[in-house]
Amino acid sequence: MKQTFTLIALSLFSFCANAQWDTLNTQTSTDFNSISFSDNWNGLAVGQDPITGKGAAYFTVSAGLNWVPANMATNSLAINDVGFFPSSSLGFAVGDSGQVFICNTNVMTISAPMQVGTNDLYCVFPANDSVNYIGGDNGVLYRTSDYGTSWDTLDVQSTQPIRDIYFMNALVGWIVCDGGYIGYTTDGGQTWTAQPQDFSGFFQCKSIAFAGTNGYVIGDGGFMVNSTDAGLSWNIFSSVTAQNLTCLRFVNSLGGVMCGDNGAIYRTNTGGLNWTNESMTIVTQKLNKVCFSSDSVAFICGENGRILKSNTDVSSVTPNAMFTMNTIAYPNPFDGDLHLRINLEKASAVMVSVTDVAGRIVLQENAGELNAGEHTIAPAGMSSLVNGMYLIQITTSYGSVSIPVIRK
Repeated sequence: MKQTFTLIALSLFSFCANAQWDTLNTQTSTDFNSISFSDNWNGLAVGQDPITGKGAAYFTVSAGLNWVPANMATNSLAINDVGFFPSSSLGFAVGDSGQVFICNTNVMTISAPMQVGTNDLYCVFPANDSVNYIGGDNGVLYRTSDYGTSWDTLDVQSTQPIRDIYFMNALVGWIVCDGGYIGYTTDGGQTWTAQPQDFSGFFQCKSIAFAGTNGYVIGDGGFMVNSTDAGLSWNIFSSVTAQNLTCLRFVNSLGGVMCGDNGAIYRTNTGGLNWTNESMTIVTQKLNKVCFSSDSVAFICGENGRILKSNTDVSSVTPNAMFTMNTIAYPNPFDGDLHLRINLEKASAVMVSVTDVAGRIVLQENAGELNAGEHTIAPAGMSSLVNGMYLIQITTSYGSVSIPVIRK
């Protein structure tokens, strides 16, 4: 059946005349596929030698000022991605033919590769300080909760190569694949479901990221897909560029950076609604990965030893720049009543709406006029909902906030 998609238009594109990025001297021609930092100072860039194709990795302990090659096995294959646990100097790197490495920025070491299957692995995502996901060719997805001692094989309902992984919390996550496949899980990867909108054959997905409940998938030809409801639904978004886009990352609900072929760099301070072109004429290489070493500093890596560091604050958050309500939903996941704890900045009428994955409002409750301060709301009817993911939207007279929740 022919699909009809909603087109969301960008309101502003602009070209930045002054360079917002410093080019770092890595003293190597390594084609860097990925970069990640465990803290403000310590990071690792991985890739392969452009001539031999052998894996290569470079550490920094100076916030990118200097890069030191790691000792790698002479027969190692290309390394495609790296990611560190949120509160640790430990992380995983993955590569071709099922190679997985344990990395430690504190002592600047990379382990001998362990073998996790035989497929090429392309992406890493540490969901928390103990759970890590890796994905690759033929739709293979693995999960470890014991730092790589054992790996569970997960069925994602697709045989397309997995290009990126994103988890909003320990249970709710997404994968994006070649062929336009977007899959999601609400049980920590045990079961996966294709998104309701079918983008099969529409474009090759390369990266997924969320700015709060606003999500984006980017890919070849500059195509972008957007969700404004925490991933419940997705629509085609106007393209920023015709260049292939390779990676998108947000540091908070407003500030984000994406990169792509031929030195393409774009930055947003509006949660992805508007993008500024920060591409530089001196950078023509394919750029492969964006990461943040802190709330204000971003790095981008690419081919021919290229590593860039932002020289302006990428957080894009100023006081009162965005509406917050200090809202918590608990327990989440829930199997009975759900409670919402909100802290209002000032007195307001409060409305609570619950939307399912099809975008239908299944519950709505008027909480009435509430005074400034903390309140707890238990929306009626939550325990009667079928199992699945829902979006709670709390609306006041001066703004709204959305929270994804799971009924189990």
